Amino acid sequence: MEKIQGKIRQSGEAKLFFSKVCPDCSGQRLMEASRLVSVAGTSITRLTKWSLDDILTWIEKIQPNLPMESMHVVEALLHDLKTKVTRIIDVGLGYLSWGQSVTTLSGGEGQRLKLAKELYKQKSDHTLYLLDEPTRGLHSTDVNKLLLLLNRLVDAGNTVIVVEHTLEVIRASDWVIDIGPEGGEAGGQVVAEGTPEQMARTEASHTGKFLNFL
Repeated sequence: MEKIQGKIRQSGEAKLFFSKVCPDCSGQRLMEASRLVSVAGTSITRLTKWSLDDILTWIEKIQPNLPMESMHVVEALLHDLKTKVTRIIDVGLGYLSWGQSVTTLSGGEGQRLKLAKELYKQKSDHTLYLLDEPTRGLHSTDVNKLLLLLNRLVDAGNTVIVVEHTLEVIRASDWVIDIGPEGGEAGGQVVAEGTPEQMARTEASHTGKFLNFL
């Protein structure tokens, strides 16, 4: 009975969620007017296929060489585009393409994309941020960059709670709560808590033992 119900549920979901290439734009997801626009010989359609790193390089290359008659038209747009692209690159997502669907992002990528937006909000209130393994899918060379951005949130008066296994993130934390001692049914208990230095001296903590190697 459960198998039958599962098949019925999957069949219903398949009818509700599906993808189809638009016959008007051939999957480019741009209005006709937008598809006709180009800047410095590069069409917007082509730009949506580039990585954000490549787009930033392109902007910095063409900005000094724009003709004066075009400057007043595109300068503000390029500045806005450069600002948004830089924010996303700052959280280690420069490899994403501008036209990539958000449904293709991993959980860690989605969280960092939201983080990029939050970092540049003008807020006067204090906010609690809860992140679940934001380094997931992030290259090790970009972890330190992410930590700098998280510290900016803390320095602004916010509180950041991170569920994480990456030792670099744990070591950079103000306070660590180690839940274990093992995974699954053998875990779920608070083994130890304290600063990373205190954790490293706690024999019962597996996390503390690994922190000693850093």
